[in-house]
Amino acid sequence: MFGVLDWLKIGAGCVLGALAISIPAYYSGRSDGRDLERTAALQRSMELIRERSKTNVEISKLSDAAICVELGGKWVLDKCE
Repeated sequence: MFGVLDWLKIGAGCVLGALAISIPAYYSGRSDGRDLERTAALQRSMELIRERSKTNVEISKLSDAAICVELGGKWVLDKCE
């Protein structure tokens, strides 16, 4: 028959065993989550760079007058108002 002290030892052993298993898994999961977030942020940055490159090409094809009009101005006597 087990005494109270024996049950406490068994319980403490179970708790320590559970911690020994769960702590590395917890940190591994946090690391995986950070890696996924970092990858997603990098992919989004690359997409923004591609979009910006397309915008730069479109803008470089516009004349000064066209840029003025696109920005809501009015091209008058070779200047934007």
